[in-house]
Formats: sequence, structure tokens, C-alpha cells
Amino acid sequence: MNELMEQIKKKDARAFTHGGKFHADDVFSAALLFYINPEITILRGNRVPDDFDGIVFDIGRGAYDHHQRDSRVRENGVPYAAFGLLWEAVGAEILGEELAEEFDEAFVQPLDNNDNTGEKNELATLIGNFNPGWDSKSSNDEAFFQAVSVAGMILENKFERYLGNERADRRVEEVLTEHAASLASGDTPAENTNILILPEFIPCQKRLSETNIAFVIFPSNRGGYCIQ
Repeated sequence: MNELMEQIKKKDARAFTHGGKFHADDVFSAALLFYINPEITILRGNRVPDDFDGIVFDIGRGAYDHHQRDSRVRENGVPYAAFGLLWEAVGAEILGEELAEEFDEAFVQPLDNNDNTGEKNELATLIGNFNPGWDSKSSNDEAFFQAVSVAGMILENKFERYLGNERADRRVEEVLTEHAASLASGDTPAENTNILILPEFIPCQKRLSETNIAFVIFPSNRGGYCIQ
């Protein structure tokens, strides 16, 4: 476990980010911290307290702030924002290195780019809409944590989808190995070479597009079987 992950998982873990108007960057950063440790305390303000002992993000010009002249930029030209900097440090511990890189490219980078350049992003716009209106008497902090709650559900769903797809890939490989063994032993007729029978539904289109399988048969959740 890396140093940041250990710090986040502490029983009395605390974090600090800027107050006022919030964006998808700081919202998803907070959601990521809550995903790792639901008990972490996240504070907001316009200045990091001098004696603050915790994780500071999107403010303070530290390791997880991008508001400085020497802010880092990815090799592909997409600048890091706080979300990307935090994800770089902990993502592999959540999804593994390969999936963490895929998640960064597909999900994190568009949000980082939006925060740094203003490039349109629908998800960032939706999160930004949680900010109270100009004449609203609503609490800005309360709105922030409402947005964080929604972002947290999105992250949890995304992580499960990525991990689920990885499990599916492994299961499809097992089924393909069993299929090949059945053909080699003669248990499966040779004319069924391009037909694969699955014991349960498994997302497999991507992997099977690389094979000669033309038809897949699997149990339907409505009863009976599906042929695809």
C-alpha cells in the first residue's frame, strides 16, 4: 500500500480543499477519498490552516494541487488537475495498473481537461449545476457534499463495471479453453466449431470478435435460451 493510501485509510484521516464554487475536479477528488475511506473528514475553506495535518487537494500548491506554474502535463498533452493527481497515486490500488490507466484515459482525463481548459464536458456541467444559484440562500458546503454523493455513486458504479469486465474476460478465456478441449476430444461435433455455449451470460463480444465463433448460446434471464 502506498503512502497516500495509508494516509487516506487512517481512522482519523482528514482532507482539505477550497471553499466557494466547486467543479467536477474537486468533487470527484472528494468522492474518491470517500470511496477509499467513508469515514474521512473533508473540510473546505479559502486558506489551508497552518497547522493542518492531512491531505490537501485543489488548493495550497502542494502535490495534489494544479494551480501553479509547474503544474504537470501528461505525455499526451492533457494537463493534470487534482482528480488526476490523486488518481495517479491511488488508482492502481483500486483497479490494478492496467485498468487504472484505462480509467484515467476514459474518465479522469476528460474531467481534468475540462477543469484546466474549459473544454465542454457534460458530466462536469451536471456536477457544476449543483452549485447554488447566484441569489440562493443555500449552503455552498451542503451543495458540495450533495454533488460528492452523486459523484461517489458514479465512481462506485464505474469501478464495478471495469472490474466486472475484467472478471468477464477471465471467464470467457476459461470457456474458450473448455470449448477447444471439447472439440479436440470429439465431445463437440466438428460442425459446431463456430458455436459457443455459455453456462451463463457473460459479456464476451469484444473477445469473441477475435475468434471464429459466429454464434453464442446462453441462458436467458427471462427463461429459456438466447442465441446471439
